[in-house]
Amino acid sequence: MRPRRVCGPPVRGQRQDGAVTFSSRAADAIARANMPRSGGRSWLFSVIWGAVYALGLASMFASTHRAPWVWLACAVGVIGWILRALIPDTMSRRQLAAELGMIVVGGLVAFEANVLGGVPLAVGLVLVIGRLERPVRAGVVAFVLAVAALGAGLLLTSSESRDLGGVIVGSLAMLIISALVGVSRRQVNAAELRLRELAEQRRRAERLDDHARVARELHDVLAHGLGALVVQLDAVDALLESGRVDEAAARVRSSRTLAVDGLRDARRAVDALRSDETDAAPVSPEAATAALAELIEAHRALGGAVEARLATPPRALPASTATALRRILQEALSNARKHAAGQPVAVELRRVPGARPSMAAAPVAPADHGRLVLEVTNPLGAAGAAAGTGGGHGLAGMEERVSEIAGAELRTGVEGAGTRFMVRVEVPA
Repeated sequence: MRPRRVCGPPVRGQRQDGAVTFSSRAADAIARANMPRSGGRSWLFSVIWGAVYALGLASMFASTHRAPWVWLACAVGVIGWILRALIPDTMSRRQLAAELGMIVVGGLVAFEANVLGGVPLAVGLVLVIGRLERPVRAGVVAFVLAVAALGAGLLLTSSESRDLGGVIVGSLAMLIISALVGVSRRQVNAAELRLRELAEQRRRAERLDDHARVARELHDVLAHGLGALVVQLDAVDALLESGRVDEAAARVRSSRTLAVDGLRDARRAVDALRSDETDAAPVSPEAATAALAELIEAHRALGGAVEARLATPPRALPASTATALRRILQEALSNARKHAAGQPVAVELRRVPGARPSMAAAPVAPADHGRLVLEVTNPLGAAGAAAGTGGGHGLAGMEERVSEIAGAELRTGVEGAGTRFMVRVEVPA
């Protein structure tokens, strides 16, 4: 036999190679990632800084004589700075044009205005390189343009200013530092975007887990309750055809009891979905065993033969473990009624002291109480009346439940030379 095996819990929301993939909405998120946290006030800060810069230039020009073209270039740089702050992010091309204009005029007047005129170059270069939605080649082009503008500005510098070696060194240092700041800003924006993408993936994984949990509970309640009703109603139909009205009436009353039990089970499922099962109180050993015995008696009431041996757990079980054992037994009995009608079912709950499943990832508890093994087997037989009512989600639901329990293991499959179906689950005792 080659049974299916599921070990839990799995690691969700993470690629094994650590790679991060961006969704189709990443382009929109990139634009948001470049927005400062101050939101709509960022443009106001840029305008204020531009105005302060303009006042600084005016103060410098008032104390020294400069050529008219220097005045004009500085004015264009200030206007470009302010316009760049006012252009919305949806107009990326206009923003880029303003930034490149700042780079050009800043480079032209960097030497004539004693480096202060080159501030627009620094700001424009940081903005172009730091924008994450722009290709890297845009930053390279901006850097080359800045170098060319500085070279042209050096040629335009008056002869009496050519001995200002410190100004030249300062301008080159400003160029390099601006490029590095732009690269750093781009990396920060990329990291923020990656974190947002990971957070979105985590939220999506949580939503999918919630959906799977709801689907699992619905399946367990409906498959067990409605499947049992189908068996009872088929029996009622057969009894009525043979004229055994009293027995048919007894079956109808039994069907009502099943419906009431199904409603009660549905309420328990709703309560479980509304609460965090990890915070639920542990289930006592007696209560855990009684819940399994109740399912066995219900199967017998439907005409099924069950040979049961239920050992009492050595200690209280976590609510998730007790629920998983009960739901797995419920699904196994329901499958036996569907696919092996009339065949006897063997149910055994036993404790295996000190045993471990064959998986390297099983955690070692500080106090080893052994393991609980629930095994349900039945011979293969003819399908029952409810065989076509399932959607094939029962085994998947078992696997999901086991995957949420640390150190648990599930095996399902056909054994005994293809004559018997087995469901076996191991959980920490």
